[in-house]
Amino acid sequence: MPIKFDIVKGETEHISLNGQRSRNPTVLMRLHTPNSTLSISRKALLLGAALILCQALDAVLTYAGLHMLGVEMEGNAFLRNMMYTYGMVPALCIAKSGALVGVVVLMLAAHRRKWIRPVILLLSLVYVALAVVPWTVALWYRVPTL
Repeated sequence: MPIKFDIVKGETEHISLNGQRSRNPTVLMRLHTPNSTLSISRKALLLGAALILCQALDAVLTYAGLHMLGVEMEGNAFLRNMMYTYGMVPALCIAKSGALVGVVVLMLAAHRRKWIRPVILLLSLVYVALAVVPWTVALWYRVPTL
């Protein structure tokens, strides 16, 4: 049986912080595989996509910034040590792969636990404020004008 993807209007059950279960109308995206069906709400998917975009922007800007300015400019000491040990590209790939796995886990959990959605939004805003904007500013002022 092939993998099938469909969008349906329906209800989703979620569990609140105090453990209460409720059902809310939502738009669900379902992925049907031969062995199971995976459902995710549209809001959880959009928030996850926003965080994935932040991760991608961070990776590209970090690579550009470190390529121009040197690995010592990396603010995360653990990541900087990984870069000295394994190289810049492998360390970034390892870090961003782990981050993407975390985003997918949060996105799937946000389908049933609505309180995780604001957490994903907050993480996206933190990435923009503490990674994307600083690297953009650093690159803007370090790039020679033509």
